[in-house]
Amino acid sequence: MKTHQEVSNNRLLAEIQNTLGTFGLNGLDRLLCFMIVKELQNFLIMFQKIVLRDKGVHEALKSLMRSVSPLKGLVANCNRVYSTAITKTQKIWAAYLDTIMKVGQMQILRRQIGNELNYSCRFDSKHLAAALENLNKAILADIEAHYQDPSLPCPKEDNTLLYEITAYLEAAGIHNPLNKIYITTKRLPYFPIVNFLFLISQLPKLQYNKNSGMVCRKPADPIDWPPLVLGLLTLLKQFHSRYTEQFLGLIGQFVRSTMEQCTSQKVPEMPADVVGALLFLEDYVRYTKLPRRVVEAHVPNFIFDEFRTVL
Repeated sequence: MKTHQEVSNNRLLAEIQNTLGTFGLNGLDRLLCFMIVKELQNFLIMFQKIVLRDKGVHEALKSLMRSVSPLKGLVANCNRVYSTAITKTQKIWAAYLDTIMKVGQMQILRRQIGNELNYSCRFDSKHLAAALENLNKAILADIEAHYQDPSLPCPKEDNTLLYEITAYLEAAGIHNPLNKIYITTKRLPYFPIVNFLFLISQLPKLQYNKNSGMVCRKPADPIDWPPLVLGLLTLLKQFHSRYTEQFLGLIGQFVRSTMEQCTSQKVPEMPADVVGALLFLEDYVRYTKLPRRVVEAHVPNFIFDEFRTVL
């Protein structure tokens, strides 16, 4: 990451598949899965140590919480408020970035492995692939129907069906690593706002390129856009959905407040950080396959429609 030299490409996993077979590639996928678990566990320890137990960081977060409340409103003097909070919490971002990048990179690899396994399964055993997909859809439909009407049947906790079919689905690449819950978590104070601060602290290091998307401003910076997005997405997925909702609300407030300040100061161009935040929301919706209205609840749709025209 630090040298930005290519160490892998889309042919590597196909070569591993040809060399080690499906079992070898599936084993690599499981290894990455356990590595993600370890990284996330280390992240929780790090969060407790350098975020919650640091009095200076704690006070900065508490002050920012007061400034951004309520989320549906606008932040007065937003540039000063956000920059002050980022400056006071600067020391935690290096470790934070390292974890996010590692998790994001491993998620990208898991997605590629899943695609390779799924392609192989469909090509070598199309009937198995079709049977697994249909069984998976049928089980999910039954579970969904059960939650709507508890009188309908549903696999019980002691039923090993879900556990067993998961192994088959992962071996056939019929799964989405981004939807996986890797660790069990408890409530973490300030978690959404810390992730939000982390994101906006990294946006100045990136710039939009029409050909390549979001790229580093300085080649020496150890940051890359896809791992950043997927790492944050994975991290948020481990916690209650209300944390994600608050996180998206904070980004929406950041966009609205910054745009309002630009309008009042008659700045004609959309700030680069706002573009980055909107691109993050766009990618978030794309990777999670959520409807766009999820983010439009926090950012007016005309801003979304407009920002693509000014890129």
